[in-house]
Amino acid sequence: MIELLGQPLDRAVSLLEARGYRIETVETRSRKGVEGDSLRVIRIEELGCAEPIVRITYSEFKTNVSGE
Repeated sequence: MIELLGQPLDRAVSLLEARGYRIETVETRSRKGVEGDSLRVIRIEELGCAEPIVRITYSEFKTNVSGE
């Protein structure tokens, strides 16, 4: 499978769907409650043997640190 950790969620979903995978997504959050500006992939699991299913776990990250 292609390396997608750290990639934006929408890009990862698009790339995997183009390869024929069915996607499940799971959101996780920081216990500190930090507000972010970008949804990023933090885990990928292949689930299906009969049909290609991938579970993507993602979280919100602050990628714009300049405050703009």
